[in-house]
Amino acid sequence: MTETHIHTEKQPKARREKQKAPATLAEMLIRLHQQNPEDDRDDLMSRFVDVCLTTKVFHAELAEYWYRLNYGVLIQRPSVTEQERAEQAEQRAREVKETVKLAKKIIITQYKLSTVMPNGKPLRDCIGEEIASWRDQLGRVADKVKPKQKVGDVFKTNAALHEVTVVEG
Repeated sequence: MTETHIHTEKQPKARREKQKAPATLAEMLIRLHQQNPEDDRDDLMSRFVDVCLTTKVFHAELAEYWYRLNYGVLIQRPSVTEQERAEQAEQRAREVKETVKLAKKIIITQYKLSTVMPNGKPLRDCIGEEIASWRDQLGRVADKVKPKQKVGDVFKTNAALHEVTVVEG
């Protein structure tokens, strides 16, 4: 590490001693504060600025900070025309619509597969033979109910529904 004098014109000569330059701006600020505890915030800032302008640490950190802050904006980010921005916005809108549509399908599919069937099991757990038997039973129920009527309005009790759906054989 290079040796640098860290002092300002405000420092008494007794404090002006040769020290190693701090590795970072944070170390520099802490050291200045320790050396000048009586300084208020403005005095400490003035000392800090004076030291920063005379050390390589500040210039290196400032250059690195500026580079990191601006590289993405100036170099990495390609320039985009208004037409390209509009196309990108339309593409994002289409993707959102497709995502919503897919989510609705999944929800509807889950709802249908989770419907509790006459045997008390969800539809997803039923076998083809069980479903085929309900075709006849539900068909007989449909024959008794008008298109705009509710099943519960026609069949007031489970017993009434049972009479229509159960075939004794």
